[in-house]
Amino acid sequence: MKAEGATGSIIDQILSPGKEGASNGTAKMKKGKEYALSGFYVLQGAKIKTVTHIVSKFKMSPYGKVGRYQGEH
Repeated sequence: MKAEGATGSIIDQILSPGKEGASNGTAKMKKGKEYALSGFYVLQGAKIKTVTHIVSKFKMSPYGKVGRYQGEH
């Protein structure tokens, strides 16, 4: 994914109820591929202590992006 170069990304949701946070969205690459993005954060005061990101390809169904967050394993 890194070598392809992204044309843009969209963050759909951000949730931060206290000491932990999460986000999800999508990234579109120059060659047209799309990826689902998820981020998980552990916060310490106003700073981010740890970050975990998960990136997976979209699985296309005959009906469009119905299963858009079901990444390939």
